[in-house]
Amino acid sequence: MPGKNGIDVMREAEEAGAAPVFAILSGYDEFAYAQQALRYGAKEYLLKPVRAADILACPNRLADLYCEEEKKPPAPDGGTTAERLTARAKEVVSEHYMERLSLSVVAEKIGCSDNYLSTIFSQEAGCGFVDYLNRFRVERACLYLQQRTLKTYEIAYRVGFQDEKYFARVFRKVMGVSPKQYAEGKTGEPSGGVPAESS
Repeated sequence: MPGKNGIDVMREAEEAGAAPVFAILSGYDEFAYAQQALRYGAKEYLLKPVRAADILACPNRLADLYCEEEKKPPAPDGGTTAERLTARAKEVVSEHYMERLSLSVVAEKIGCSDNYLSTIFSQEAGCGFVDYLNRFRVERACLYLQQRTLKTYEIAYRVGFQDEKYFARVFRKVMGVSPKQYAEGKTGEPSGGVPAESS
């Protein structure tokens, strides 16, 4: 775009109070750029060169996610405190999963104690916070693996893991196959539980 890039557009949309669904198609293979895009709410980040089929599938996938959210009934009277805090915690994960994120960091951002967030999150989300964060990161990693343009360690860092081997272990726990096998189109039976993130 003449005079501005995608990040500029996303920043202006945020300042204007608009909330469009962004998908980035870029030739910038730079972590900082991708991190900025995700921070401003990009739901997809496609790195050129990319297959036409993947580009066409992207808006359909986002539309499906949007429709699923629309179908969810609103909580009565805005929901309980636990429901609101859990929803806010999930928003923080969505916005900052690519960064160093922990229960204490999220608790501080939403204004409650670690112990309280840990308790209500497990009750409301049906899983522990670390399990939820790991699964969220793995889901984002799957999108990158489907493109087959980045190396496993690059994907690991882009979705918030600080160690490639730990990423591979968590990925296998969640998906039932290794990242390489997933990229090759193989599927498996996910095993129960995800290892707790090391501090």
